[in-house]
Amino acid sequence: MNAAFSRYVLVVDDEPVIRTLVGEILTSKGFSVELASNAQESLAILEEVAIDVAIVDLDLGQSVSGVDLVHILSDRFPEVACVVLTNFPDLAAAGLVDGSFPPNVPVVDKRTVTDSNILIDSLDRAIEGSGIRHALAVSNELALLTSGQLRTLRMLAQGYKVPEIARISSRSVSAVEKMVGMIYRKLKLDERGDLNQRTEAVRLYVDAFGLPSRGEGASSE
Repeated sequence: MNAAFSRYVLVVDDEPVIRTLVGEILTSKGFSVELASNAQESLAILEEVAIDVAIVDLDLGQSVSGVDLVHILSDRFPEVACVVLTNFPDLAAAGLVDGSFPPNVPVVDKRTVTDSNILIDSLDRAIEGSGIRHALAVSNELALLTSGQLRTLRMLAQGYKVPEIARISSRSVSAVEKMVGMIYRKLKLDERGDLNQRTEAVRLYVDAFGLPSRGEGASSE
């Protein structure tokens, strides 16, 4: 993992041992990690935290399956890449077919999760395959932002106010306010009292990507 990209990972698994194990492995490798045991917990976390990738157990042992949750995340949080964990050796053995998941969702055998290289490679493939994160040079200030933060900054550049960003992204106003504050801190705008933080953040985005068209608040670059 490139040190410039501090990624937030959500691990969703109803088995405490697996959930904790995966979380500890990723934490030891420099990832920031949130843990959830079911879909409800995971969605609550996603309302408050800018997650880059969710690792979802195929069998969550409840009404909302891992398949259902991945599709919910794809619809409600398109900036979040997904990885699926399963005890089955392949999708066919799990009774699934190609196309059961949105494109570019890696499926990982749970028996391999103790190999951090396999686990991290699956995260990288999910994020790169999602097409959400921009290919930013490490020297670019915006390279320190997560995919969710970039998406929020795009909507700021489109001229949307925080309540409208919250509506478009299906998040709470307080969650968006926290994310905007984090964007300013990561860009070190909070240290520049001579600048309007929002104006300067938008300037950085426009310099990097150009002025985004309005009316596409929920879409990505």
